[in-house]
Amino acid sequence: MSEVLVEEQTERRDFIKKAALGVIGVTAAISAVTSAIPRKALEAAKIIPTKKNQFGMVIDLRRCTGCRACQVACKAENGVSLGGFRSWVNYTEAGAYPKVKKEFTPRGCNHCTQPECVKACPVKAISKGANGIVLVDQTKCKNLKRRIKKCPYGAIHTDPIILKANKCTFCLHRVEAGLVPSCVNTCQGRARIFGDLSDPMSEVSRLIVSQVTTTLAPKIGEPNVYYVGISAAGNTGTDDEWMKKNREFSMLRK
Repeated sequence: MSEVLVEEQTERRDFIKKAALGVIGVTAAISAVTSAIPRKALEAAKIIPTKKNQFGMVIDLRRCTGCRACQVACKAENGVSLGGFRSWVNYTEAGAYPKVKKEFTPRGCNHCTQPECVKACPVKAISKGANGIVLVDQTKCKNLKRRIKKCPYGAIHTDPIILKANKCTFCLHRVEAGLVPSCVNTCQGRARIFGDLSDPMSEVSRLIVSQVTTTLAPKIGEPNVYYVGISAAGNTGTDDEWMKKNREFSMLRK
């Protein structure tokens, strides 16, 4: 073997050794920094269900671009049938020419503290769990118009395939696994923030204290979805046209 070839192989081995040492050094540095962070701070990024929670959401409309990625992610994650929506985004126009702007308001179930839908359901198909999430038991559901109409937010629709009531569950299967709902996970602008409202140190609780927030209809059911930056045009309360159309579609297949 020539001296030139031996020298090249030696240099190559030295390079690989140095590169490996560099990777090990970086990994050790990252581990050192991570271990210096309190465990509570590391776990803060995860949703940790306990025996008693009130999960809720803050939606910062200043960050919402109206892309409807949350709406699509919700349908894909939960297998929502064509024509039905658990989550949607309202488009409204505000202002007067020439100062006109389009506003986007994500909507869905507000998982109220005192849900009107629970009170209205005579077969007890809707309940509020210890985690504060309002759920529909489709094995009990009779798809009664009374229940759909009673929700002031138009959040309940009839699944056109199985003819049962359907609504947002805050992606309970994800929450129980320590993850945020799919709509929150997919929001590129981070307009949606999810967490435990019963924990004063959670991000959602701190946002409600530090920001000017409002709910769509504070006196109806005590909703647990808060909005930052909503205008009178965006907060159309119980008279929203989109909700009316959603309800009308639901009634077609009763």
